[in-house]
Amino acid sequence: IAGRVGRRRTTVLRVAETYSHFGAEEFMMVRRRHIWDELKQVVESIDASKLRTKVSQEQRRLGRKLYSPIELNRAFKSSLAALGWDEQHPQYWGFDQPESGAESSQRAKEQDAAASQTEPTHFYYLTDFVKDRVALEVQFGTYSHVAHDILVKHLGLYYDNVIDVAIEIVPMKEMEAEMSPGVPYYERVLYNLLQLGRGRPNVPLILIGIAP
Repeated sequence: IAGRVGRRRTTVLRVAETYSHFGAEEFMMVRRRHIWDELKQVVESIDASKLRTKVSQEQRRLGRKLYSPIELNRAFKSSLAALGWDEQHPQYWGFDQPESGAESSQRAKEQDAAASQTEPTHFYYLTDFVKDRVALEVQFGTYSHVAHDILVKHLGLYYDNVIDVAIEIVPMKEMEAEMSPGVPYYERVLYNLLQLGRGRPNVPLILIGIAP
C-alpha cells in the first residue's frame, strides 16, 4: 500500500501470506478474532519506507539502503507493547543426567530440584510477545532463530499450558531481497516446516509472511 504524505512517499507493511498449522488460523478467527485483527492492524501501521536505514557493505550493493532488522524489531515492539503484549520467560531446571531431567519440560517452580542427586542449573527462555494465550515472535534474525522459536519457545509454552496458539512473523522473499544476507524468509521457512511432516511441530502455529 503506498500513498503520499507531503512530498514523501510512504510504504506500509502488509500480511502477504499465511500458513495455518493444526487449525491455528481458524482458532484465531473464531476464538481470538480481536487479537488476529489487532496483529494485522499493527503490521499495516508500520511505515516500511522509514526503516531503510542499514547501509549495505556488500560489493554488489555497496552503499545501498536496506531494511534494518533492528529498526523493524523496534517498530513492532513499540506498537505491540502499547497494546498490552508482554514478554514471557518461563523458568526451568536443567540437569546433567537424562534420568534427572526427565521432567525438564515442567516449570522450575513445579520441579523438585532437591530430589536430584546432581546440582541443577537454572535457566529460562524469553518470548517477546504474549497476550490472551497467544505467543508471537517477529523474526528478522537468522534461520536458527526461527527453528528455536518454533521448536523450543513456542512448543515449551504450549506444553506448559501458557498458550493456545503460536505465531511467527517473517519477511517474504521479496522483502528479504532488500535486507542483509541470512535473514529468514517465508517461502523457505514454510518449506522447512512442511518437511517436518503433518504432525510436527506439535503446537498450533501460524506462519505469517510480510512485505511492503
